[in-house]
Amino acid sequence: MGRITTKRSMTRALLAGAITVLCLAGTALPASAASNGGKAAPGTVTPALGCPTSSQRVKPSNSDDVYMIDPQGYWDHIAGPSIYDRLWDSWSGILTVDPGTVSTCIKFGGDFYGYLSQASGDVSVYIWDNTYGTGCYRWIAGANIFDKYGFGWDKIGLVASISPVCSANIGDWNK
Repeated sequence: MGRITTKRSMTRALLAGAITVLCLAGTALPASAASNGGKAAPGTVTPALGCPTSSQRVKPSNSDDVYMIDPQGYWDHIAGPSIYDRLWDSWSGILTVDPGTVSTCIKFGGDFYGYLSQASGDVSVYIWDNTYGTGCYRWIAGANIFDKYGFGWDKIGLVASISPVCSANIGDWNK
């Protein structure tokens, strides 16, 4: 128990030090932190805490836009509620981020109109990805990756064939 308490104390001290350094450097605290005694609002990520990583769904605290961080770290803008509903069962699990995090971290991938597909008789699942131009299917490299992104298993549509499949330079959904 003492070890956990020590780790928590060290983490709090490091975060407090990072906030102090940011303030001394002239970087204002995010509004959510300034109004919460120097702490970010619960569930809000700030630039000092790092950038969201692949598989996370994020939304800026000052917007209704939702982004999915793809395997290459690009922020793919989910192009509306109907597109979102083609991929996920619920709106829970979206990480709210401070606007400063967006401006610091974003690598905009484009508007995403994807959907999940599986060819009849095949166990492989693919996601249609249109962010690279004309669009192609990207293989989702296993149930662990599918679950990491939080996709809904009941959202997979059956198709006659999977074509075109993305070229190797675009890559699979494997992380």
